[in-house]
This record gives sequence, structure tokens and C-alpha cells, in this order.
Amino acid sequence: MNEEWFTRLSEDINKYRITLSSSVPRSIDEIPFELITQDDWRSAGTEEVLELISVWVIDCADNRWISKLFGFLKNWKAKFSSESVLGDLDGLHDQIDHLKTLRSLDSSVGTTILLSAVSSTTFQELTEAMLAYEPIRGLIEQSTPYRIKAPRRASRLQSQSIEWSRQYWPLNLNYSSNLAAKLNGPNQPMLIKQWTPSELTWLLDQLAHVLSLAIGSYRAGELGVATTVSVNHLNQDPSETVTNQLISAGEPFVLADGVDLRTSTQNPLCHAFIQMINNVARLDQLKLRHPLDEKGEVDVMSIPYLLTNLVVFATHEPCLCCSMALLHSRIKHLFYLIPSPGSGGCGSVFHVHEQEGLNHKFYSWKLKSDKLPTSTGFDA
Repeated sequence: MNEEWFTRLSEDINKYRITLSSSVPRSIDEIPFELITQDDWRSAGTEEVLELISVWVIDCADNRWISKLFGFLKNWKAKFSSESVLGDLDGLHDQIDHLKTLRSLDSSVGTTILLSAVSSTTFQELTEAMLAYEPIRGLIEQSTPYRIKAPRRASRLQSQSIEWSRQYWPLNLNYSSNLAAKLNGPNQPMLIKQWTPSELTWLLDQLAHVLSLAIGSYRAGELGVATTVSVNHLNQDPSETVTNQLISAGEPFVLADGVDLRTSTQNPLCHAFIQMINNVARLDQLKLRHPLDEKGEVDVMSIPYLLTNLVVFATHEPCLCCSMALLHSRIKHLFYLIPSPGSGGCGSVFHVHEQEGLNHKFYSWKLKSDKLPTSTGFDA
């Protein structure tokens, strides 16, 4: 790191401030920050490329065959799934579980039944198995399995799945909805959030604040890493924060700062995030704070974690240790300027903030910039 990088980041922050003064962002793609997530949320809101697979189907002019065909499919999979001649049906079944089993024929009477993916079995193997199943032997004498094209997967957009269903084969729309929910569930509030210019300006102001702290510490011989935590809750408009019962008029929005002191202390544990959390703990020894709930209101019944639902700002992406410290402090949002390739815990290497199995998650954001260093040379 050097002061040139700090200058470039300051220019980016000022550029975004000017942009916000003349335009209002309409979507998450237009705000100055990138949501850091391991899920491919961007493709969830845009049209996807249609890929097709071949599947075996059979027409039933008499719907009385349907239940018998279902019996065959159940029996067939149970009997032959372990035999190599039919392939790994358990694994191949995943190729068609997004497809509906039935499709009505164009005529008023009759139904087409989905049998399997073509890649799972040959025509000869399929017909021999059907002939060997006595309840549907009469159907095979009237109708023959044939192949058609079907979507390889469901779209995350239900409207697109409906269109593909009309063109090819009916898709399980619940599967499509569940897929979108699985990918976007934790991030959905941020994907649809309507950001206000005052909110975004406030976020940029806080990043400018930590940048000034980092410059000061760098000039004092430290590594130049800084962080701050605000008493403001992001669900509230910062322009109205002074009316919140937690903050009196004229009181600063910053709860506590922290700068990296590893150089001066020769202590490898004195990361900026740890220093900030320690400073908050010291403040709590002097004056107890009540945590905020999801709506930004005082929740007197909650366990008093140090940073419950608060917003943290930093010059650098935290390392794995600091990321876990933020998670255990129960923060709601982290905004940082510089990623930490090789050691970052919130996007570069690990995704602690959205790790399955942990009992808390938070949102991680990075300033959009093409002027960032490719490596800081240290973990933050």
C-alpha cells in the first residue's frame, strides 16, 4: 500500500458523490457498491440461455394406462438402478426432476408421459423393460416410446420457465421458484431494496472517514488499515437518524474507530477490526447500549452482542479471524474499499458472512472501483 492508492480511492468516492447529486439509482446494479456473495444472484434476475436434453416419452390415448405406467417407472427404477446396463438411474434422475411427468396431447383425449432421459437408457433397453412389465404390455402394443427435446434445467425466472414449458415440455414451476429462493433467499432484501441518495451518500461519507483514518495511521508508520462502526442502522434514512431515540441531536454517527497497530505494538493480533471491537467493549463498560432489532428499533430482550445489526466500514476486506469476530459481534453490513486476495474472509477466499452452518449471516459490500491494488501484501 502507498498514498497513491489512498488518493485513487478518494477520487472514486468523490466521483460517486457527484453522480448521486444528479441521479437516483434504480437498481442494485446502479449503486456504488457490489454485493459480495458466492451465489450467482445476477443471473437470477436476467434471462438465461436455453439448453436442451433428449428425453423418452410415450403417448397414452387412454388415460387408464397412466397409473400403470407410474407403477412401471417406480418398479423399473427400484429393480434396475443398481445394474450397469441401465446406467446410474439415481444420478440420471436429477436430469429430469425439474420436468413435469405429464403433458396433455393436442387432442381432447390422451396424455404424453415422461419416461426418462435418453442418456440413461437406450430405446431397446426401455422397450424390453416395458414389455417385461405385464400391466402395460397392452400399451406397448398400441404406442411406442419416442424421443423429444426438453429444457435441461428450469429457469430461475418463473416467466421464462412458463415460456419454455409452452415451447418444449412442461417444467415444474415450484422447482423454478424453489431454485430462485435457494439462491437468492438471504440476499433478496438487498436485491430489491430501494436505495435513497441520502443513504448512499452517508455510506460514502463513512468510507471517506475510514480512509482518512487509514492515511493518518499510514503516515504514522502503521500499515494503513482502518475501520469504524456506526450507531446508525441502514434500514433508517441517515437524514432522519437524529430523531432516533438512540442518538441525540449533534451526536456523531460513529460509535468507535480502530486502526491496525501491528507495526508499533509488534503484536500480530492488533488488527484494525479487533481494535475497533475492543474499543466498543470499553465503551460498553462505561455506558450500556441496547441492541437494535431488524427494524432499527431498541430490542431490550436481545442478548447484548457488541455490534448487533450495526454497519461496519473498513479500508480493507477482513482476514478470516476478523471476519469471524465481526460475525460473532452480530453486525448487519460490512462495507470495504480494498479486497484482500489470498487472505480475505468476506469474498476473496472465504465467505464467512454467508457460510452455511454458522448461526449468523451479514451482508458484505465492496466499493466498485477499477483502481484497486491487486495485492496488499498483508492480511487485514
